[in-house]
Amino acid sequence: MKRVKRKETIQCLTLKEDENDPFSIIPLDLIVEILLKVPTKSVASLVFVSKQWLSVISGKRFITQYLQARSSPRLLFTVFCAYMPVQFLHSFSQVDPSYDRHRVSITPDKKKKNHVHAFSPPIRGLICRQMGSRVMIGNPTTGQFLTLPRLKTTRRGVLSFFGYDPVNDAYKVLCLTVLRGRQKRESQVVAEDHQVYTLGGDQKKWRMVECLVINMKKHKYFFLSFIESILIYSLQS
Repeated sequence: MKRVKRKETIQCLTLKEDENDPFSIIPLDLIVEILLKVPTKSVASLVFVSKQWLSVISGKRFITQYLQARSSPRLLFTVFCAYMPVQFLHSFSQVDPSYDRHRVSITPDKKKKNHVHAFSPPIRGLICRQMGSRVMIGNPTTGQFLTLPRLKTTRRGVLSFFGYDPVNDAYKVLCLTVLRGRQKRESQVVAEDHQVYTLGGDQKKWRMVECLVINMKKHKYFFLSFIESILIYSLQS
């Protein structure tokens, strides 16, 4: 009898919450249609409107639809100088650059003025930045950046590459340790130490993967894509 009464109490509280929520009478399809037209900076703040809106916005289905609705190519510029106190990332829309534009300012560490940040090609609006054994994933549009756990390796030369797995809907970062050099990718030989990090995965750590030794002396560019557990790469001379 106690168990039944507890269920009835929970149901009454849920119904009461729905009655107090003015957005509960709006059809779900209409809510999604409205949210798809909201600017990126405003979507994050709308999760506090109601529990229903939080569930919709954080769902993978809505995120995919939102990215597809804003899949028009954008121009990304970086303003960099070793002695500038503040550096900038500029993102412009090719459709209307004067209206849809964003800028993110970055204040570099004064103790590391001469360090260079290496960026992988952008993937679905996200960028990957590497400095030494540290890797950071960022969204220039929203200004959000996530620093990944430090890469565990004894080698000084590290290359990081950013990719997207469309089957598992996951972003992944591949780090390769090299035998010599640091950022000059066209003149390096890759060692047999390769680690992969999956964003949003259950394990928040790098995992070792097997990979063939790739000779990069004759190649300038390196493109990555992930499909399930298979890594696809393309080298261009």
